[in-house]
Amino acid sequence: MTARAALPPGLGTAFRIDTARAAGVSRGRLGASDLSTPTRGARIVVGADHDARLAAVLGVLRPDAFAMGRTAARWYGLPLPAPPSDEPPAVFDIGVPRGVRAPRRAGVRGRSVDIEERELMAVAPGLRLTSPARTWLDLGGELGLADLVAVGDALLRPPHERSTPGELRATVAAHPRSPGSARAREALPLLSPLAESPQESRLRILLHLAGFRSAEVNVSLFDGRRFVARVDLLFREYGIAVEYEGGHHGADPTQWRRDMTRIGAVQALGIIVERVHADDLRQPRALFDRLAAHLRRRGWNGTYLAP
Repeated sequence: MTARAALPPGLGTAFRIDTARAAGVSRGRLGASDLSTPTRGARIVVGADHDARLAAVLGVLRPDAFAMGRTAARWYGLPLPAPPSDEPPAVFDIGVPRGVRAPRRAGVRGRSVDIEERELMAVAPGLRLTSPARTWLDLGGELGLADLVAVGDALLRPPHERSTPGELRATVAAHPRSPGSARAREALPLLSPLAESPQESRLRILLHLAGFRSAEVNVSLFDGRRFVARVDLLFREYGIAVEYEGGHHGADPTQWRRDMTRIGAVQALGIIVERVHADDLRQPRALFDRLAAHLRRRGWNGTYLAP
């Protein structure tokens, strides 16, 4: 059995076919099973990471092409919802400046957009992405309000903030006719750097849209000077806290016991705690009814919108 020829070390894990051919790589070697084709004209080493595949795609396009939308958001590690069920796997969102023909090829969803050079970032060799703020604006054209707020909260969350409220506002203001501008303008006043998880953000917006609009985010509670707990959402006037319980809360016995002690301590302060899980976000009617009942016992006379 003939040993497979090593690739020239300068090629890396993602490269153009014409670059490899110029370096002496044969056509047969380019068709070997340890290489795959992320898009026409490129090869990557099997097992290469997402960055390598993206670099391979950008490497065969115009030099002014850049990753945007969901592709840029994934690179930044932002909390996107699951993609549509009919979306092909490994599709990259690629943009080019307005006036340039958008790329059309397998594995690429191309767009021609109005963009300023300051809204682009070179994050690694061969990788140009929209800035975090511009990425958020573009996502406004395809995400619902709750999901867009969850992404915005993640961008603002310390200690690893990727953007600021001012940057988001300025980017939205600079592109009033962008497909994402209307949704982004709606989301801007709802953002909070205090939200500690995407599901907490989605819960907050779900309640806001239903009419429960006076909740404070991640509030520390004290008994005198003694810290008791921090709750996800607090309707302070009515003494009602809402806590989102992720799957790990029940799966880890130690976490579950800690949560029970913590909830008991909060209730000892006279605060009603409404615990919420993922099913409540998918089917929120019962949650709304429970929360409204709690609030009305404490004097609330508002109304809410049933889904």
